[in-house]
Amino acid sequence: MTFPGLWFIVDDTRLTKGFFLMSDTKDLERQQKEAFALRLLRPDADPYKIAFDMFPSNNNRAIWVAAHWPNDPEVLAIKQTIRDNDKTGESFLPTETDFKMAVWDRMKRSFDDSDFAKLAKLYAESNGFIKKESNVTVNTQIMPKVIVIKDHGNLDQWESAAQKQQKELLNVSDTRH
Repeated sequence: MTFPGLWFIVDDTRLTKGFFLMSDTKDLERQQKEAFALRLLRPDADPYKIAFDMFPSNNNRAIWVAAHWPNDPEVLAIKQTIRDNDKTGESFLPTETDFKMAVWDRMKRSFDDSDFAKLAKLYAESNGFIKKESNVTVNTQIMPKVIVIKDHGNLDQWESAAQKQQKELLNVSDTRH
């Protein structure tokens, strides 16, 4: 026997209200667990918020689902299957807006001044309120590993030139050793 039921249809990572025909309560529960698992993969997922979104007119059911389904073996298996099928690994990471909202919410709830200051700085940097200098120039000079020296001829010529240079240096020096 089939009967119409109000349910949420999964569209990417959002759930919207819609109607469908269901043939069995087990199928319905499986679909509900799939939708719950999908939303639970989001980094900012709150099981209670998800459950109350799914069961807005049945608070008892929402509370029971929020308390039991996050550790349900079927929900855990569905989450693992979704993760395994995710090719890029980035489908459930927060967007830039999600990140900024999470920082803002945490900043508003912060009681410690140092935490507030750190979160405020992070929020300001992520929104571009604090300009970072991006025109960094790096000068790199590569020195040769081989030093070119003049050819001084044979050893006797080099020795006589070195003695001549030492005599000239001593003659112009103020102190003699």
